[in-house]
Amino acid sequence: MKYCLINKFAANLAPANGTRQLILKMLSVGLRLVIASSATSQELSVLLKAAQVNDLLTQDEAVTSSDVEASKPDPDIVEAALSRLNMEPGEVVMLGDTPYDIESANKAGVDVIALRCGGFDDSELKNAIAIYNEPADLLTDYDSSPLATKAMIGT
Repeated sequence: MKYCLINKFAANLAPANGTRQLILKMLSVGLRLVIASSATSQELSVLLKAAQVNDLLTQDEAVTSSDVEASKPDPDIVEAALSRLNMEPGEVVMLGDTPYDIESANKAGVDVIALRCGGFDDSELKNAIAIYNEPADLLTDYDSSPLATKAMIGT
């Protein structure tokens, strides 16, 4: 049922400002990107298309709720993404837009950059190492951001 609902509303979904450009920048500097999403595999396909990045990121570069026992805020998805990257928590930073992203990453020992475009205020995103309005703002400050020095797990 969830898949049907997401397909129904997919036409109304729009990517956050700067999403595609930020992904292109991260790829151009050689960051390894893995999606760590609470969506199912079927839902993720629809979401990647809606975000206009389905040609840049694929299901092969994703860990979803379909792949683990417990979803966010449990750390399972983030830990599975770390395993896929074959990297330690201190070597990566995760990009997230919900308090659940931050909680799951923190439980796994991973730092998080938060984006307000998920609809949460700073008090709910307070455990992130940095907070930006949207991907375009992070891209503008890219060289001084934690992205300039770490690998990436995306959500």
